[in-house]
Amino acid sequence: MKTLYNSTFTLDELIEYAEKQRKRLYRDYARHLCSAEGIGPRENFLGAYLHEERCEDNLDATVRWLKNHLGDTDILQYNLDLDDCINTFRTELRNKIPSDYWGDQA
Repeated sequence: MKTLYNSTFTLDELIEYAEKQRKRLYRDYARHLCSAEGIGPRENFLGAYLHEERCEDNLDATVRWLKNHLGDTDILQYNLDLDDCINTFRTELRNKIPSDYWGDQA
């Protein structure tokens, strides 16, 4: 198994490694956002509200939201302010999901 420190990589291998890291970071941050809002990542209701279409599950919908929120920013180079991101995500959810879903929490 190659590691970054004891082997040389081709450019294609480095690009593939960076893409895997990006995908992993988006999913980790999306899990954190779901957890902060008490949303089950394996349930499936966010896509209809956030993207007006079905997504694989809430985690997928949150990853898509995060990518849209960050825009062209490279997640590997950008220090994500999680508190700010959680607040923005919370606001987006409260604006797009009907208030009866949130009950007394809104």
